[in-house]
Amino acid sequence: MKDENKAKEQLKLINELVEMCKRITDLEKEETDYKHAEVIKESDKKFRILADLSPNIIFIKQGIILLNCC
Repeated sequence: MKDENKAKEQLKLINELVEMCKRITDLEKEETDYKHAEVIKESDKKFRILADLSPNIIFIKQGIILLNCC
């Protein structure tokens, strides 16, 4: 009986560790997604400044940037 309780307690701890590992993995993914979003925001901000200050017309089509120099 004592060994059975010990085994149940160990199983419970293992399950808790598994859940903690899953949560850590989820948090790491969220952090990566957040950092990626921040990089995109910063890139967009820089492009917007460039576009606003440029005397040229800027076209973007499927990742290709074309400048119409006047």
